[in-house]
This record gives sequence, C-alpha cells and structure tokens, in this order.
Amino acid sequence: MSASGSEVIGRRRTLRLVVRIGISGVLLFLLYREVPFAAVAETLARADRPRVLAAAGLLLAAHVVMAWRLRVLTDWQGLRLGTGRLLEIDLVTAFYRLFVPGGTVASIAVRFHKLHQAERNWSAALSAILFERVLATLAAASVGTVCFFADRPPLPATLGTILVGSVAVVAALAAALLHPASARAASWLAARLRVDALTERVERATGAVAAFRSLPRGRVLLLAGFAIGPHLIGTAVYWLLGSALEVPVGAAAFGWIRATALLASMLPLSLAGLGIRDVTLVVLLGFYGVADDVSLSLALLVFAVTVLLPSAVGAGLEARLVWRRRGSPGP
Repeated sequence: MSASGSEVIGRRRTLRLVVRIGISGVLLFLLYREVPFAAVAETLARADRPRVLAAAGLLLAAHVVMAWRLRVLTDWQGLRLGTGRLLEIDLVTAFYRLFVPGGTVASIAVRFHKLHQAERNWSAALSAILFERVLATLAAASVGTVCFFADRPPLPATLGTILVGSVAVVAALAAALLHPASARAASWLAARLRVDALTERVERATGAVAAFRSLPRGRVLLLAGFAIGPHLIGTAVYWLLGSALEVPVGAAAFGWIRATALLASMLPLSLAGLGIRDVTLVVLLGFYGVADDVSLSLALLVFAVTVLLPSAVGAGLEARLVWRRRGSPGP
C-alpha cells in the first residue's frame, strides 16, 4: 500500500474515533444537563462498597469463562493455546476496544491479530473468533429475551419483539455461517474473480469454518454453557451494582436491561458504549420508577466495573508484554 493510501486510511480511522467521541460527548452532555453531576456523585458516595467489589470479582470470573469458551473452539481448530493466554488476549482486547474505532469489528480484529501472532494460522484463528462472537451475541440476545418475558416489564411488548428478532437474526447468521451453501457461494465468487491467491484463502477459511459442523454433542453443550454463563454472571453483576445503590429492580429485569444496553453498545456509534449505555439505563429504569440520578450513577458503576476494570488489567498485561519484547535480545 502506498504512503498516501496509508495516510488516507489513518485519517479515516481518526475521523471515526473523533465522531464516536463526539456522539458520546453529546449524549452525556444532554443527560448531565438534566441531571446535576453533584446529585450523581452524592448517590455514588452512598454505594455499598462490598457489593461493588463482589461485582468486580464476578466480572473477572466471567472473563475466565469467556476464555474457556474460546479455548473449546481454538482446540477444535488445532490452535494449542492455554486458557491463561486466551484470557490475556481477551483482556488486552478490552483495553484496545476503549479507543480503537470500529466497535465489534475492531474487537474481532484485535483478537485475530493476537491469535495469529501466537499460532500463525490465520484461517483457524479467524473462524474461531467469528464463531465465538456469533455465539456470544446469540447468548446475550437469548438471555435478554427470556428475562424480558419472565419479568413482564411495565412497558410495551415492542422491545420483547425486538429481542426475539435479534435472536432470530443472529441464529440465522450462525446457520448461514455453518451451512455448506455459504462455502460454495464464497468459492464460486472467488473463482469468478480469477485471483488464485484469493481462491486459496477462501478455501482455507471455509474449510476452517466447516470443521465446526463436526463438533460432537458434548462440546456443543459445553459451548452452550460457556456462552450463556458469562451473561448470567453479567446479569448478577448488574444486580449487585443496582443493589449497591438500592435500585428496586429484580434480577430478571436487570437481565433484559443489560442485554438491551449490551446490544445497543455493540453499534460503532460511541466510545466504549459511553452515552448509549447511559441513555438506555435512564430510559428503561425510568419505567420502574428509578430516579435519573440513580440510573446515571448505576451507568457509571457499570462502566467502571465492566469496561474500565478489564481494560486496566488488559493495559497492564499489554505493557508487560511490550516491556518483555523490548528487553529481549534481538536475532
């Protein structure tokens, strides 16, 4: 790629980052214009610290389960990476996701880069990451849907329809990803382009994805547990943080509210979900009679525990890795 082409790409990335920061800033400005920050700070000061610490511990446990989930997939692809290394990759990805433009796509790119660095098998790494992300999103939407209908919230059923639709869309995406017709279509398109290198890459990628069709039932059930588990733990994290602020909302309500906020935050529109998550919590908790300053306080706690905490751990792990590389002797 030419230097001018690299500069254009760099400028576009910077512009996307600036736009996302701008959207987050505007949303937060509008919220805090209506709700004084002093009221939010006063509410935060009353938070029950042991429950906040318990939520932080549970959040890190959820990341361990996510590492187990990815290991089931990487093992099946022949990538021999331990759970500790995969946990490190997950936490480092959380750090980069704070400021790398692209949202979910950027998260996939960082994970792919780290896995490829470790094993040098791009097709196996890419297929494992894509399948893992689809599973995680499907589980989030499914847990949210079940919690929504279990809670029967005091608002129109339209949101429940949206959650059910999300499950259907992601399930269809997973089925399309695994169906042999998708591999045939990709191979046909690559052949039509008549680029040998592209054809070979497509065949490798579709072959790696096809390997998941032969997963034994035991591993499928294990994957299902590892997919749903982090979202159940995440619901418990929200409930603990809510109870630390004395929010009168049950676990089922937090289950679907968390899923809605999570799915909304996946859109590459803001910086690490800032603003979007806050608006979602203020609006949805308002149906339960929760005051805006309490909802905003909860949004800040959620951001601190679910975003800043793993990002800080990931930053430390990445700094340690960079330090080791600099200290290692050259070839």
